[in-house]
Amino acid sequence: MAEPFFVAGTGREDVALMEAAPGRIFTKGGAEGVHCAAIPELGLGIALKCDDGAGRAGEAMIATVLAKLL
Repeated sequence: MAEPFFVAGTGREDVALMEAAPGRIFTKGGAEGVHCAAIPELGLGIALKCDDGAGRAGEAMIATVLAKLL
């Protein structure tokens, strides 16, 4: 992705993750603690949902899963 900033904006976890692995991962957080990611080189998609609906834990979970897969 040429401009990860346009996915989420300044200071967002999605942008930081995509900038850390340019072109290797695509991430997007959503409402109610939903976080999704794609790793095209592995042909893999990931979707996580935090039961409490908060985004804080979801950001940590998606970052940890991506770190282990890459």
